[in-house]
Amino acid sequence: MEQSLGVRVPPFAMRSLLLLILCLVPPLYAVKVDSSLKTFEQRETQKKVDVYDFEGDYPQLEKIDIDARRKKCVEFNLCGSYPALEKIVYEGGFGSLDSRLTGKYPLLKQIEFLCGNAKMDFDLKGDWQRSCKMTIQGAKEPIVLKLPSDIGIVAHVHSKLGAKVEAGPLKKQGWWHMVQRTYTNDLADTAEVVLTLDINIADGVVVFE
Repeated sequence: MEQSLGVRVPPFAMRSLLLLILCLVPPLYAVKVDSSLKTFEQRETQKKVDVYDFEGDYPQLEKIDIDARRKKCVEFNLCGSYPALEKIVYEGGFGSLDSRLTGKYPLLKQIEFLCGNAKMDFDLKGDWQRSCKMTIQGAKEPIVLKLPSDIGIVAHVHSKLGAKVEAGPLKKQGWWHMVQRTYTNDLADTAEVVLTLDINIADGVVVFE
């Protein structure tokens, strides 16, 4: 092939150029729509889920610190054995968080899940071997917590806009506080191990199961 300047371009170079052009041009997807339809709907069938999977044995893990503020759908699994783990810090943004804390925690004493406005589901039915404080921060999306039944539970719900609380197995302590409400189970005053939940939510609903 001759160009205007009289320079011959090798065939393999032309093929490479064509391949480069094809890679740079975004693909075009066409959907043939039936002209007799009265309505047409299309929905995304899949969503990306980022999974933090700590299942198994982690004998040396002492701290987990996760910045997930740019992620929308997150799963956090802590379902193994963690003999050295003392602290968990999770910072999230919007979307959803599905967290399973069903492992064995001999030393875990501090947990923080700080999100912007994410729907949060927690399964807390793990083997808690020492008392622990768990802080949860949200906005208007629901917060659902599946609670263990073999340890003491003390839950403080802070809400300036009066979020709804579905107490489930817990009982409200006092009836005059609106900004901060406290809920406990039957073991809160007698159990050696107590899980204290400090929940901050602007509005929405907190569900204890």
